[in-house]
Amino acid sequence: MFCALQSETAKEILSSYNDHIKNLDTVVLIEDGKLFTQSTAVLRIFKSLDGGWKYLNLFTVLPKFFRDAFYRLTSKFRYVFFGKRKECMIPTPALRERFL
Repeated sequence: MFCALQSETAKEILSSYNDHIKNLDTVVLIEDGKLFTQSTAVLRIFKSLDGGWKYLNLFTVLPKFFRDAFYRLTSKFRYVFFGKRKECMIPTPALRERFL
């Protein structure tokens, strides 16, 4: 399940974790009651995917400061790497069910 960080649902969920995370601008994963951000969140998400993506979780052996620096660099230039669409994707009914 997922939601936008700016949504009221996310604000409510995150409020129970810490007051200092109100202004997050990164990916956040809550798994088994624990909050993960930046590279750790992405690598844990990859671990749960099918196929070769799960093997990227091996990068958790690298120091967090190094992984997070790479995450920030990638997120800063994401449109250069992955492109940018002029229109937003319209979620399918199945995908819509996964929004909080």
